[in-house]
Amino acid sequence: MITLEAADLIEGDASAANVVDYIINGVQEASSVVSVKALGDGQLPASKGTLYTTPASTTAIVKSVILVNTDSSARTVNLYVQRDGSNSRRIIPEGLSLEANGGSAILADHLYVFSANGELLQSIAAPAHDLGGASHNADTLANLNTKVSDATLFGKEEFDANTILAADNDDTPTARTIAEQRVVGRLTGGNIGAIIIGIADNNMVQVDGSPNANEYARFTANGLEGRTEAEFKADFNLE
Repeated sequence: MITLEAADLIEGDASAANVVDYIINGVQEASSVVSVKALGDGQLPASKGTLYTTPASTTAIVKSVILVNTDSSARTVNLYVQRDGSNSRRIIPEGLSLEANGGSAILADHLYVFSANGELLQSIAAPAHDLGGASHNADTLANLNTKVSDATLFGKEEFDANTILAADNDDTPTARTIAEQRVVGRLTGGNIGAIIIGIADNNMVQVDGSPNANEYARFTANGLEGRTEAEFKADFNLE
């Protein structure tokens, strides 16, 4: 959400005029009366323009901004908040691209970007305190674009079957596919990865067969199997 004081603006633009629809929903408070309402709707201009102005003696909370590209070509969009009458601060990454014929974005608790057929392409968390408000400095909001731009974004196309997300170092996650007969784990001194199932050093052991309670365990080439008391004695020639 984005908190606004009287005369604060929400601004926006697109790479072509009158092809990207916008809807702004939120809450206004004036004279101790709180109203949940649509704050604005229309189509983004080609150059930065005002989408919503907070009325005099009013505070507002923008709960969501919805953008939908109606053009037959992909279009880029920008959204800003202006608090001091002159400086516009970005609230989404610069030049965010929306697919043709229905690509969309929703800015709420996260920034969600969807394909033309409604598939989620990106989801970027935006901590509420980074979205400004009367109790935060203006440069806090200015830093949001850098924080979002520096984020590592993972589209669904990067995740093959049986893939996980892991990082060996701070702020460097990667997608990793886990092969069969592997367990995700982390050995002493190592990184998160696929640990081999087997009976060699640093392997993970699995049960081989269908042992029963009160049986003994014996290593096989594939893991541990159960042995009855009679089998145990036979193994060691105890009878």
